[in-house]
Amino acid sequence: MFVRRLVQTSTTLVALFLLSGGGAASLHAQAPDDDRFVIAVLPFVSADDGKAKDLQEEIIAELNDLGPYTLVAEDEVNDAVEQNGFKPGSPIPDVKTLEIAQSLEAKIVARGTLDRQGDMWIAKSTFVDVATRNTQHLPQVTDSDIDDLGESLVEAFNARNQADKHIIFGRDYMRSENHERAISNFEQALEYDPGLALAYFFMGQSYLERDMVDPALVALEKAIELDPAYINAYHSIGEAYLEKGDTTHARDFFEELIRRKSDDCDIQVAYGYVMANQLQEIEKGLAAFEQATTLCPNNAAAHQYLAYALPDDRRDEKIANLKKYLELSAGGATDPEALQFLFGLYFANEQYEEARATADEALAADPGNANLLGSAGYVQYKLGEYNSAIDYYNRALEVNPDFERNTVEFAKDLERAGKGQSSAILANIFLKDASDALKGGRYGAALEFLGQASRLGGNSCAISYYRGDAYYRMAKALQGEDKSIPQNERSRSLFTTAISHLRNACGDYASYGQGLIGNSNQYIERVDLIIKKLSRQGG
Repeated sequence: MFVRRLVQTSTTLVALFLLSGGGAASLHAQAPDDDRFVIAVLPFVSADDGKAKDLQEEIIAELNDLGPYTLVAEDEVNDAVEQNGFKPGSPIPDVKTLEIAQSLEAKIVARGTLDRQGDMWIAKSTFVDVATRNTQHLPQVTDSDIDDLGESLVEAFNARNQADKHIIFGRDYMRSENHERAISNFEQALEYDPGLALAYFFMGQSYLERDMVDPALVALEKAIELDPAYINAYHSIGEAYLEKGDTTHARDFFEELIRRKSDDCDIQVAYGYVMANQLQEIEKGLAAFEQATTLCPNNAAAHQYLAYALPDDRRDEKIANLKKYLELSAGGATDPEALQFLFGLYFANEQYEEARATADEALAADPGNANLLGSAGYVQYKLGEYNSAIDYYNRALEVNPDFERNTVEFAKDLERAGKGQSSAILANIFLKDASDALKGGRYGAALEFLGQASRLGGNSCAISYYRGDAYYRMAKALQGEDKSIPQNERSRSLFTTAISHLRNACGDYASYGQGLIGNSNQYIERVDLIIKKLSRQGG
């Protein structure tokens, strides 16, 4: 949930061909009436409604000339706009924009702004996939003539599609670990669109995968130069420094960043993420997320990260912030993982009605998720809805037959209408979530999941091991000569806590636990030496 998956960049650079599931080359192979490419172009927001309609007409004509798209007629679009209570040229809220597009049976809606500066017109535009809410932001274009402006805007659209074609190819090469070819495609993307921050970001990621940290940093810093709100790039810069083992420069980079831009919400969020999740300075991270929500109460990412960073004894605040995040991001792509986490919080609070509603909302976004179906079934059981619970578990088994080994006994209990019960299903789900959270560096979230698994009678051998692993990782991040004496003392305490849990690891987890116990003891000796050294130095 944390790490890159959760982080939404403020600039979601997804081209129209990506929104539609094809490549730029394949667009032109589609039939003109392919309903995947039905586009409704709204009149741009402008003080001059006549020019807004002129630009709309020109964009429709230029897109129509490209061939693969079906354009909704201008009059039909504007009639729908007016029927919804808006005049051409006036701002239309995001939700209403999507409703208008749906009423026109458009799969993609284009919109933007048109402003006048002296003799020049300036247009900014976006293309939004109606079903997924994925958005393609195009660079602004300027011209003294509206017709030429429309032509330039569609040219920019075409250039972005060609650039994003290479982004897709590059991502495919990244997945197959052919990073040299991936980087080549990202470079080709930049030939079409030199201002595409996403290309620099993925280039930096590929360099990191090849252990080429210095060029990775150059590419990632270029990404945030082009898009200062590109949160993922900040995270990867922190990761790059940490790959070099250079926590000092990682900290210095973000400390300097926060000094220069202390009133920037996105910077506060990025700083908080690196502090809390990459450098394990939890209190600094928490303070940054809280500051971001104060500076920008409507910043969805700030509420999202704050929800995950808050400690377990502030669960009501975690719930409130996660709800706020989901409310603020309602116009964007739904986040099933955030909904799953909210479900877990409600469940831990025994707020089963709220948990049921959240599970239903998550399933609406991700109906084929067997774990979600299992969670929904368990809540139905807690509410006494046994037949409904069985139905959810049957659906989970249809999606994933392997789920049966965890559900058969539970289903039998349900059939007995509560004469017996088993919480193994949900405990196993929380154990898996804890394992995923640990892999992603989300130690607080992992401990939350483990607590839920323990309360449900989950595998105690596994819970002990994962708890020890979480404290071990937190301790490891806090020790070092570049850390303060209190940080190293905290590290020693966490290593000791880790050992106490790891000693209870049993079964298949026993050997792994013994390995971490040995490592922990070695780190404790090292930390003692560091503390002595720092004490002599007065630090």
